[in-house]
Amino acid sequence: MAIRVSGLASGMDIDSIVKQLMDAERLPLNKLKQKKQILEWKRDDYRTMNTLLTDFRSKVLNMKLTSSYGTKQTSSSNEAYVTATATSAASTASYQLSNVTKLATSATLTTVNKLSANADSKISTSSSLLSVNDQFASSINWAEGSVETAKFTAGQKVELSLAEGTALLELTISVKVAGKALKADEYAITDGVITFKNEPAANAAIEVNYVTDKKIESIAIEKGAKSFNLSKQAIAENSLIINGAAVTVDENNAFTAGSISGRIDFTTGKVTLDAAAADAIEMKVAYKQKYTAMDVATTTSNGAVNETFLFTADQTMSQVISKINGSKLGVTMFYDANSDGLSVTRTETGSFGATDIQFGQSDLAKALQLDTASYQAGTDAEFTLNGITTTRTSNTFTIDGVSFNLKQTFSGTVNIGVTSDTAAVYDNIKSFVDSYNTLISEITKKTGEERNRDYQPLSDEEREGLSETQAEKWDNIAKAGWIRNDATLRGVLASMRQSMSNPIGTATGAFKTLSSIGITTTSNYLDGGKLEINEAKLKQALEDDPESVQALFASADGIAAKLQANITDATDKLKAKAGSAFSTSATFAIGRDLNDVESRIAKFEDRLLTVEDRYYAQFTAMEKAIQNANSQSGYLSSYFSS
Repeated sequence: MAIRVSGLASGMDIDSIVKQLMDAERLPLNKLKQKKQILEWKRDDYRTMNTLLTDFRSKVLNMKLTSSYGTKQTSSSNEAYVTATATSAASTASYQLSNVTKLATSATLTTVNKLSANADSKISTSSSLLSVNDQFASSINWAEGSVETAKFTAGQKVELSLAEGTALLELTISVKVAGKALKADEYAITDGVITFKNEPAANAAIEVNYVTDKKIESIAIEKGAKSFNLSKQAIAENSLIINGAAVTVDENNAFTAGSISGRIDFTTGKVTLDAAAADAIEMKVAYKQKYTAMDVATTTSNGAVNETFLFTADQTMSQVISKINGSKLGVTMFYDANSDGLSVTRTETGSFGATDIQFGQSDLAKALQLDTASYQAGTDAEFTLNGITTTRTSNTFTIDGVSFNLKQTFSGTVNIGVTSDTAAVYDNIKSFVDSYNTLISEITKKTGEERNRDYQPLSDEEREGLSETQAEKWDNIAKAGWIRNDATLRGVLASMRQSMSNPIGTATGAFKTLSSIGITTTSNYLDGGKLEINEAKLKQALEDDPESVQALFASADGIAAKLQANITDATDKLKAKAGSAFSTSATFAIGRDLNDVESRIAKFEDRLLTVEDRYYAQFTAMEKAIQNANSQSGYLSSYFSS
């Protein structure tokens, strides 16, 4: 950059002069920036029109769907007894449903005996099973081991990772594939590797819950630490082994193992040392936790379901209930504290065989009084439909697209009618026509906008001289008319009008044109080809021949298919011109023009910097020359005066 010297010698306002000179130099740059702004306006206008066309195309696609015309309505002569709904696949028909002698009910298992040993002290469902064990009328005798869970994805080797020195207790294992527990004969275990009788589906989730004879873990105790937590809780008494030495725990839960002494909380698994570690210690701890297993078997509409649950003593009764309810057993269990009893109900209604909710003879089942619970079998609904006496496992069932809902038993007859919902189909067609008219209006308005040539894009300097409101008003006028009479948009309007007016050659039935069902072009040519509906004529057409109306719109060469082709052609052309919000500039015509203009702007701005530097260099030289002349003049004046 040239050294810039203000007019100290000449007395001229150099900065002001250079600015005026640069304003003249900058005129071509302003033109380029105006061109860039115009291209951006055009791009945005085209994209707005493309969005309108794309949105309308989704409504056109809806008009090709059978569901847009096949809406059915149902009626019941007594909704207190029977209600019904129908899908578009249902035929127009009538049904007589009579003599509902039984409703479908669910199988239930209800405890007879109370769970609590003391009627005045009910079991806390949020306390650990270990802490309330003595409160059960039938307490749990805990097994000892370490409950583990491993997860896999079908396709990989299913191998249980057993710590050195531990062994698998194969009698307590549960294998689930996609959440469903497998029966014992559906898998095999060899050296911890599980193979399946039937290979699981690709990428299916596999979960294995199993028990090892003990838990072995290495624990690092930092210098100064005084406690640590075992990863398990509900530790079995006198099962602790530290660095290979069995630990004997006294009545105060205190122990000594070599140089290490402290106390253990068997409920939480927390070990507190008597003295803080003088140095970092690495110890190996082996121990067992208390657990219990419970087998549950049910029958559902998909057949028999069996699952083995493993519960540790630190879990609560609420967690037991939640785990059973969340399984594939298809039952809902809940505890009522007021009656101190449990209820287990199959989620499906109907009869699926004898005693289809069974809890094995486990300690937990006995503690929950489920081994002596009262069983009530589920029943099927029994009724007569159009003269045929039949049964269903559910009070809600579907026949030929009609869904019936039995509400109570009754004798006599309830009539169910299924008819076409003419009003719903009319509303679908009207919504389509309204959307078409909105599209026509927006495109006609945009392609008919006048361009005011007195309003060009504002330069930066011009925008600074206006208020925000004035600039916005100017921009609104300047933006208008840049895609006036666009060939693509006018072309899609013409092609859509033609698709709407031409007869459909392959349409079946009486209706081959929109006018034949009461949809015509408005008489006002200024509307640009909008449609209007003769409501009475369209509804009559839907009553007389709904299939023909559907074919007019939805057949292979129907109105919807033609409009879809028209819109797709136009949107492809508009995208080639203006791209989309996710397009890169190089992939559409206006984007390439913008890249070219932006490149020219960048080059011109570099050139302006050079020109400005040159002007300042010239004025600086002038200032120096004047300064030298003034110096010489002063010297001569002083010489002659002397």
